Amino acid sequence: MNALLADAPLAALADEMQSFRGEVAQAIDGLVSGVLDLQDGRIAPLDARVADIATRLARLERSADQVQGLGVEVRRIGQALELERACRSLAEMSRMAPKSRTVVCVGRWHFGDNLKYAWLAALDRAQAAGYECWYLPPDAAQQALVEAANAPCLPWDWRDWTPEHLLVAQRTAVLVIADHFFSAAWHPNPYAPALFAGARWVQLWHGISKR
Repeated sequence: MNALLADAPLAALADEMQSFRGEVAQAIDGLVSGVLDLQDGRIAPLDARVADIATRLARLERSADQVQGLGVEVRRIGQALELERACRSLAEMSRMAPKSRTVVCVGRWHFGDNLKYAWLAALDRAQAAGYECWYLPPDAAQQALVEAANAPCLPWDWRDWTPEHLLVAQRTAVLVIADHFFSAAWHPNPYAPALFAGARWVQLWHGISKR
């Protein structure tokens, strides 16, 4: 009998504990669901905001690339205008400069043909005829060949020019070219055509004089 009386309160307590556990579990489930719902409600707008920011950043990057490209183009155009102005002034100076008995042959990329032999013939006769014969090479290799022959040679690179070279160009009476064009876009010295603007240009292309 005492055992039965002792077991009854325990059984009741066990039932209460089981009921309490069920309530606790339900409360926890409800709390977890509430937290998850709250997170979903906050995360969804955040995802949309992040996507919007990413889109704006991509647009800004494209705009920055465009601005950088425009900056490069503006600098290129500015340099071209500066070169054009400088060449215009040099050409005017060349036309006004007094001419001396000077002939300059403009080398081609191929060291040969009519230009090479015209230069050699002019160089051979220069001293007897009383004029100077210079050579304007298009590259360092031809400059080395001409200088090795102890012949008057203008530097192929305009950065190596001295005031003496400028005077030679400005006072040149005859400029001999082998091609049908001689422009700043063709020669490595972009100032060369302007420096010889006052000279008489003789073109060996089919024997037709250019000027």
